[in-house]
Amino acid sequence: MVSAESDGEQDMNTIRDAFAAALVRPLLQTPVLNILSSLQRNLDVLDIEGLSKLWRETESSAPLYRTTFASFFEKTSEGPASAPPSTPIGVSSLFLQSPEPGIPDWIDFLDAYLSHNRPVDHTAPSPENLRYYLLAYLLSATFKDCSIIVRMDFLRPGIPPKQEIKPESVTVIDLDPKSMDKLRGWEKLDKEIARTYSSVQKKVCVDQWQAPKPTLVNSNSNSTQIGIYVLLLLSVLYYFVW
Repeated sequence: MVSAESDGEQDMNTIRDAFAAALVRPLLQTPVLNILSSLQRNLDVLDIEGLSKLWRETESSAPLYRTTFASFFEKTSEGPASAPPSTPIGVSSLFLQSPEPGIPDWIDFLDAYLSHNRPVDHTAPSPENLRYYLLAYLLSATFKDCSIIVRMDFLRPGIPPKQEIKPESVTVIDLDPKSMDKLRGWEKLDKEIARTYSSVQKKVCVDQWQAPKPTLVNSNSNSTQIGIYVLLLLSVLYYFVW
């Protein structure tokens, strides 16, 4: 694979370059990265911070909540009372129910997400759409945590790869849906990251792969749309397997 005259360091560099070239081809010539990027972004339109805010707004608007903590909403001569207690995001309470989603829930969500007749205004998220945003975030977390398997031919350093790239050359696995229980941990982690980042020198992130953020699925490629539908369905159907 490598000429005998090459030293060890050259050998490793040659093998590394050959591996990188062979790996990049199927990733760029199939729609998998574009599909995953679209799903990760379009399903997570509020981020965990915005989702947490919507959770607390929804809970605090419940009649029983306002009755139970009425004293917190009363203004005194010293100004507004302190903020009332709130239930951790994703945890059901007397004021706000958030059970783990089942197959019927995921089917309803997919119908809403893929329907062009039921647009959701993400610029002004409404408490009535909280369940939609919760499931969307859980599904986005699945696509952020999945794995990609790439089928490659034998490496031949110095010789450009000629393997035909087929759709089955790239496989996405680990599509198990996430639990509501994880939302609290993600919220805590997000706060820790923000607090840590605020103490260091700021850097501008330039994302050349950024996908548009439409209200619904938006793609000019039929294969990309089909891939999105398939990945969504596979993630949901994981419940049938386990």
